[in-house]
Amino acid sequence: MRRKLEAISSGNRLVIGHRRDKQCDIKRLEPFAGEVWEIRERDSPSIRIFFRFLDLDCLATTNLKFVKELFGIIWLRKGIEFWPIWRIEIRRCKAIWRKLFLTYTPHTGVHLNDYLSNSTGSGTF
Repeated sequence: MRRKLEAISSGNRLVIGHRRDKQCDIKRLEPFAGEVWEIRERDSPSIRIFFRFLDLDCLATTNLKFVKELFGIIWLRKGIEFWPIWRIEIRRCKAIWRKLFLTYTPHTGVHLNDYLSNSTGSGTF
């Protein structure tokens, strides 16, 4: 994970995922309007670091979780709810952001180049 964080901070090549991509380094999580992203480490133990962009090429990580903990199932009175822990971690990321940057809204964009200046490609999200 340290290599991945150093790659992000030094502008090295990264694979940016879209929606359900599984073989990527970072991606924006749904709902996209929330501007919550994840850094993905697939080596064992597999973890996810949640973050938001402060500005172009500048991000603030807020929380992390082991992947094995993210794929839990919660039994509700009405039945089973799948993957609620992802939603909990997304909400936790937003809550930590509000504590750290009370009036500062996360950086937004439409194209990959709006977030990372050294990106290859200009696909829209």
